[in-house]
Amino acid sequence: MCKICALLGKDIPTKDLASIGNLNNDLYKSGNLLSDDSNGTWFDRSLDVYGIEIVVATEVGGQSSVPDEWAKKIAQTIKLLIDPNGEGVSATDQQNLIKTLMGSEGTEHEGFQTGQRIAYGSGDSYSPNPLSDSGIKKYSGYEDWLDSTVQDDMVWYQNVDSLKTGDDDIVEVLEHLMHTIHLFGVRGAIQGSSEALKTSDKEGYQDSSLWLAMKEAIDNGVFDVSDYGDGDPRGEHADLMMKEYQYLLNFNMWELGFEFWENGTLEPEWADIARTQKGILEHNPLGYELFNKYFDPILTKPEILTLRTMFQDNDGGVSGYVADPFAITGTRVDHGTGELAVYKQADGSYDILESSDATSFVDIPKAELVAFNNLFFRW
Repeated sequence: MCKICALLGKDIPTKDLASIGNLNNDLYKSGNLLSDDSNGTWFDRSLDVYGIEIVVATEVGGQSSVPDEWAKKIAQTIKLLIDPNGEGVSATDQQNLIKTLMGSEGTEHEGFQTGQRIAYGSGDSYSPNPLSDSGIKKYSGYEDWLDSTVQDDMVWYQNVDSLKTGDDDIVEVLEHLMHTIHLFGVRGAIQGSSEALKTSDKEGYQDSSLWLAMKEAIDNGVFDVSDYGDGDPRGEHADLMMKEYQYLLNFNMWELGFEFWENGTLEPEWADIARTQKGILEHNPLGYELFNKYFDPILTKPEILTLRTMFQDNDGGVSGYVADPFAITGTRVDHGTGELAVYKQADGSYDILESSDATSFVDIPKAELVAFNNLFFRW
């Protein structure tokens, strides 16, 4: 627990120093990996990157802790996918993508930041299983985190089904990060995407561009959904099908399937004839059009060599992740005689720096500061 948290007798979220700055710095923020037990007892670290809060599992439930470097590999992959310098990227639309991921005002899930969970092995590797309804409640604070964020898949370190190869890790990471970014960022980023990419039955998804493109892929033998429940694209598993279709379309418009899938194929789920842009244009032209309109202007294909440098067999490789440099702002308003330093920001908020080598601010509401007026501050 942070020093000021101990004084207050409660947990207060830290705020990475790199988050203090102008709007674009706030959007393209590469935060530090912080000790953070405020997201439930399943996690002990967090990292904010490009609008997504990554939470990292600790040693708990009979399972080991996820290594720091794996968390940084996930963060770096997010930066590669949402690259402001990527070829053909629309700056305005990509900034809307990050705002949507952040849950900014006026976006699809306003007030709810996108979360990405990272854990070790599988849900069954923990006792109790934190993915089960009963298990969730056993990890204090975790249900509150789920209720205050939007999130989808896990990214597993050493997935129990993994081949333990670098290429298999790349598929694991890209698939599940794409799920997160597609569901909670791509929809809403570009004008028209909210309607085009709807997946909810309540919204009438069967007239959406996404569903029509997926249906074309199914009808043309590109996307086999027979293992998705009853295989009915109009049924209860339609949203899952559309989520997976977006990943498979994105992955193969970037021509990564034959590069990273085992033996270069995922048949019968995704046909080999649609592993290239040319093949998708021929066999799933609605998907080709969908990707180029709503995905390509805001996402960037990572370099294959870069990915294979980061993800090597048997957990080799390094992330290359670099957090933003520190940027302490505001006016110092404490008495200046203690270890804690208090800064008043331009918006009237107060931040505490716990020591000269701290890498994060503690963001304190003014009501809490008043309680310590005589100890630290002059108003």
